[in-house]
Amino acid sequence: MNDFFRLTQTIITIIMTIVIIFGLTVFFGAPYVPSLSRELLKMFKRLYPLSKKDLLIDMGSGDGVVLKIAAGFGAKAIGIELHPVLSFLSRIRLRKLGQSTKVVCQNYLDFPFPPETTVVYTFSDSKDIEKIYTKVKSEAKRLKKDLYFISNGFEVPGVKHEKIYSSFYLYKVVAEK
Repeated sequence: MNDFFRLTQTIITIIMTIVIIFGLTVFFGAPYVPSLSRELLKMFKRLYPLSKKDLLIDMGSGDGVVLKIAAGFGAKAIGIELHPVLSFLSRIRLRKLGQSTKVVCQNYLDFPFPPETTVVYTFSDSKDIEKIYTKVKSEAKRLKKDLYFISNGFEVPGVKHEKIYSSFYLYKVVAEK
């Protein structure tokens, strides 16, 4: 009976920990909503064709599906994910891809983009899209190079997009001199 009680207590503790971690993430960013692979494949073919010369940053990379698809096009990809459980699951999902993908567990607004960055992707919510775009602009300025920014689901208010496909918006972020 004592072992049953300990096992039950352990299971409840694990479940509560996961619920708390997922709950806290909602306060600091968008909730986790998985992206559909087939839509991402179509988008990358029509909106921004990735190649070996690209380094994609996925801000809020969730389960890593965008990173996996980017690697499939030959691009390198870095996922920035605040949620430790999703970061861990992404690393497991992507382990076979080797050096072409990487997942960093931190706030994407604090992550300095590597100099090779060419395109930034996000599937965020309306309350964060302006902050994310501002981050991409500041990184373009810091890196002294133009970047492409893809937003899934939300337009950046007051900014003209280059192209649109389905719910995806492509922006060219020009490095300010």
